[in-house]
Amino acid sequence: MLCSRCNRREANLTGTACNICMLASMRDTLSKVESTEYPISNDDVVKHHMIRIMFDGCRDCGDKNFGFEIGVQEEEEVKWYVANIHCGNCHSNYKEILEVRINESYTDSK
Repeated sequence: MLCSRCNRREANLTGTACNICMLASMRDTLSKVESTEYPISNDDVVKHHMIRIMFDGCRDCGDKNFGFEIGVQEEEEVKWYVANIHCGNCHSNYKEILEVRINESYTDSK
């Protein structure tokens, strides 16, 4: 089946992109997060860390076949980007703080 993005190369599954288009998409996401020319949304930060976690693998055993959940916790002045990692290979479960940012939507009521 043809790639859903470029419509030229073969893709593994229907509706998915080929390897080259998937790498281009990852590159675009990473470069967008590293750029400071415009505000970065929570989704962009989460996508950046999701890709990094998938490449790095489990911090205990290095296995890349694991599950994770990423979320944003807001506490008045700060936002915490946190991942819960569940590795089936070494049976490790841990929480990783990915990034902490100033919560620009917080307004001081004093």
